[in-house]
Amino acid sequence: MNKNIGKYSNKFTSDNQPANRGRKPKLYTIAKKSYGITLDEFKEVVNYLWQLPKDEVKKIAEKDDTPI
Repeated sequence: MNKNIGKYSNKFTSDNQPANRGRKPKLYTIAKKSYGITLDEFKEVVNYLWQLPKDEVKKIAEKDDTPI
């Protein structure tokens, strides 16, 4: 077994696994499962938000009924 495996000296084994295994889900996957939207609808929302000024996006994000 290699003792010099990096600065953290931590090797993943069957007993040593991270607490949150796997990748984080993509935002579209979360929106699709929660709200049943299509990819085209998701892209429209993202494009709309990209075009807004920063203060408008902050107003939307601070509302209580904003889902994400």
